[in-house]
Amino acid sequence: MNKKRWILVIAIIVVAVGGFGLVSYAGRHFPGPMGLGPMYRLNLLSEELGFTDDQRAALKNLFKEHRKDIQPLAETMMARKRALLELVLAGNSDPDAIRKASADLGNAIADAAVEASSLARQAQAILTPDQWKKFQDMRQSRQRSFDAALREWREKGPGF
Repeated sequence: MNKKRWILVIAIIVVAVGGFGLVSYAGRHFPGPMGLGPMYRLNLLSEELGFTDDQRAALKNLFKEHRKDIQPLAETMMARKRALLELVLAGNSDPDAIRKASADLGNAIADAAVEASSLARQAQAILTPDQWKKFQDMRQSRQRSFDAALREWREKGPGF
């Protein structure tokens, strides 16, 4: 091979490796306040429901306004979940401590659910009735798929 071909082959390899690395990196959850995963799902939802630019901006503002309320609830839930998991996996598990940690996690989930319910009502007011119906249909379809997969898993067994 002549020198130009070697340079071309090396350039293609560098671009390919760099491109795959970038795609791989972009698919990871970023540690910032809004990870790539939720943003990707929001964009997909926006496309599927046909959000207008005004609706997209209103929803973005809604979540931005409530971020200060949502973040501590999410952090509390994760901390309580970790605490429960540590107790469950401890060598000398205390059933009373596990019950208390489980109740603490349940309370944290309830607090987050109340906030989520408020946000859902506000988001519903931004969407048209058709968009809200389509969203509910999508959610129910996803739940039916999950239930079917769970039934199949129960019938076949875990497989390990």
